[in-house]
Formats: sequence, C-alpha cells, structure tokens
Amino acid sequence: MTADLNAVRLEAALYFQRNPFARETPESLALRLGRPETLVEPALGQLVELQVLERRGRLYRYCRPYVA
Repeated sequence: MTADLNAVRLEAALYFQRNPFARETPESLALRLGRPETLVEPALGQLVELQVLERRGRLYRYCRPYVA
C-alpha cells in the first residue's frame, strides 16, 4: 500500500502542478486520476503537510513555491 500511496501522491502533485488554478475535492481528484478515494485522501493530506497543497474545507489547491 505504501508504494500505491507514493504513486498517488506523485500523480496528485503533478496534476496540481500542471493545473495550478484547479480546485479539487478528494472525490473529484480520485475520478480524474482513476484512483480510489481511500488512497487519494491520505496522499492529499501528506501534500498539505509538505506545503505543496493548501486545504480549505473539502477543497485542495496548489501552493506556488516561494522564490526569492
């Protein structure tokens, strides 16, 4: 399951990087990625912890990296 979670985390990060203005719920992203929501939701949580994504309610969005 760890390998699957890592793969989903990477797919989610790449999706949001390619679509920086997207706002997705775990359900909608699971449909887009063709992955089970049971893997997508924890992957999104990890990306929030890493400050790659921001969560507002049920919506997740990409956090642009700060470049000085």
